[in-house]
Amino acid sequence: MKIKALDESANLIEYFVHTEDVRRAVDRWAPRALDEEYSDALWDELVKRAAILYRGVDLGIVLVRPSGPRHVAKRAPVSVAIVGDPGELLMHAHGRTRHALVTFEGQPDAVALLQSAEVGL
Repeated sequence: MKIKALDESANLIEYFVHTEDVRRAVDRWAPRALDEEYSDALWDELVKRAAILYRGVDLGIVLVRPSGPRHVAKRAPVSVAIVGDPGELLMHAHGRTRHALVTFEGQPDAVALLQSAEVGL
């Protein structure tokens, strides 16, 4: 991409997601321990894109890091909180829902709706 900041942003996300796609394509995989700076960069990029990535979900979406920060990605009368480390939240938001190590907080029917929804681009 010709705009350097946009290129760096897109590459950060693309390289992370596709590296994890390869890592998680086997039966026995384990999550990576990411350093705080990398996790923060993934969180910052996720926050920028979350509304687009969850646009097809008929629920409110709140992204929650275990360390405390929260981001309301989408507002609706009924919401589900998705809890996980930034890389795991990013995997979920990009449609890698079966391989994302996240938990859900919300009404059981809302959680079920989220789990059956198509997320990502």
